[in-house]
Amino acid sequence: MLKNTMAEKPGCRQGAVYGQRHDRGGSLSGNRANQQITEAKPVRYHVQHGDTDPAARHDPPSRRTGRWRTGQRNRERLLEAARARFTREGYDRATARAIAADAGVDVAMVYYFFGSKERLFATAVVAPQHPFQVLSDLLEDGTEDLGARLVRAFLERWEREAFEPSLALFRSVFEHQPSRTALQEALQGPAVERLAAKAGVSEPGLRVELVTAHLMGLAVARYEMTNGPLANADIDTLVAWVGPVVQRYLTGPTPEAGN
Repeated sequence: MLKNTMAEKPGCRQGAVYGQRHDRGGSLSGNRANQQITEAKPVRYHVQHGDTDPAARHDPPSRRTGRWRTGQRNRERLLEAARARFTREGYDRATARAIAADAGVDVAMVYYFFGSKERLFATAVVAPQHPFQVLSDLLEDGTEDLGARLVRAFLERWEREAFEPSLALFRSVFEHQPSRTALQEALQGPAVERLAAKAGVSEPGLRVELVTAHLMGLAVARYEMTNGPLANADIDTLVAWVGPVVQRYLTGPTPEAGN
């Protein structure tokens, strides 16, 4: 049911149109009055609850939804570009301008969505995934050949993925305090607890840090120096060499000091 809100407004004469000229008697005159009333813009109606008449839907669709979706797409593009840049170049060398260019947006969008490059790094790299989640996952299948499986998993991800959180952290840890903090928190996280529970070993925290140090050295030698036997070796060769060492760190007997 439709109500003419102007017709019911106190003090308004039925049929009068706001803004039209009146004759001296206070009413529109002759054919001119009929023409003006016919040509007048339609008055606005209120739709009663439950009225589904499409003609009553006079308001234009809001554009906010479209703008919000565009903003979300730009934000996601920035995150994807940041992950790729930080993984390839580390924190210092990956500039906000280069990340924005990769994402196809203005550099001002970095600061609009994230406030700073450091907050972009935290959102893109630190938040998405625990860097040693892969160790926790591999422990589900037991500890046999755990070292070889872990080395292979990291190498394959580093070779395949545009973004790998542990590699991004490794490349940034020497130049960026939040990266060091995030890595330290990761080393004290669930991977250590899972190793202690699954393998039943002593000093699980030290073991995981030894593995991390070895993997960091492997990453730097293979992806930063990019030349030489280690950088050019295939994955199977590296797994055969490094896997047993990592296995020793994870499940081997605790050595006695001085021996």
